[in-house]
Amino acid sequence: MTKKIFILDTNVILHDSSCINNFEEHDIIIPITVLEELDNFKKGSQIINYHARQFVRDLDRLATDKLFNGGMRIGEGKGTVAIRLEMATHPDLCNIFLHGEREDHRILNIAYHIAKKQKSRTVILVTKDVNLRMKARSVKLMAEDYTTDYVSDPAHLYSGCRCEEDISPLLIEKLCNQDGVLSLEEYRPHTPPRPNEYMILRNGKKSALATYVEGDSGIESVIKRVKKESVYGITPLNAEQSFAVHALLNSKVKLVTISGKAGTGKTLLALAAALECRTHFRQILLTRPVVPLSNKDIGYLPGGISNRRSNRICSRSTIT
Repeated sequence: MTKKIFILDTNVILHDSSCINNFEEHDIIIPITVLEELDNFKKGSQIINYHARQFVRDLDRLATDKLFNGGMRIGEGKGTVAIRLEMATHPDLCNIFLHGEREDHRILNIAYHIAKKQKSRTVILVTKDVNLRMKARSVKLMAEDYTTDYVSDPAHLYSGCRCEEDISPLLIEKLCNQDGVLSLEEYRPHTPPRPNEYMILRNGKKSALATYVEGDSGIESVIKRVKKESVYGITPLNAEQSFAVHALLNSKVKLVTISGKAGTGKTLLALAAALECRTHFRQILLTRPVVPLSNKDIGYLPGGISNRRSNRICSRSTIT
């Protein structure tokens, strides 16, 4: 298979400083314009400033004369990375992009030169700038978004819980009894459960909440009932919040991640569980991102006990 050539835009590096490690055996070219732009982002405390500094440091470790002449090998099984100096505007582009001094046009010009010179190889401009991708395609230059760190379709992500219908009423009654335990032979799920996976078992109007507890050292794996449990004065409003509280209070689970829309109680439940278990820990740390999203300043997100009381319903969250 012929190795491809990827030309990286500045915004790809500011998005992921380790991006050059994600192109497998293919070669990478960084226009000198990109380094000039990175220099303007090195100072600051935001995440893009960190990525700018980290990328320059990583590139400096690889830096030799070959970085400007043929390229340096990134690592075992990887391609090469090279810096390409400024080039005169290609004749094909002179009458298309009149503002040739713009940074994106300079990057596009270098990519176009390389594509014309390397006709036997596939040359792709990688940029998160939609306009630049359209400009590249307008001159028949391949362009792609950087999607290495994209999450796959959320519908296919592990949600942390499952809903089982048509469960035997006898099993639900047994699970709701004082023991609150079912063996896997009794339950016989359609698909094998994962460790700490939560379940909503239903049969008509009867239902029960449960979790799978994986056994070890001779202990049998079982399905255990999950009760709605108040934590530091906070009572879960639905099954998902009950699962979240159960996971947060489980000392055997060292890491709990909760995803959901704003206002579904993620932070409230996590903080309440931490305070409930405060005697077991020396310190509780509450952190949140300091980088605003889009053009919105950091502030309080929707939610609050008054809002939940008035609605009496809370959007679903997922627990993993």
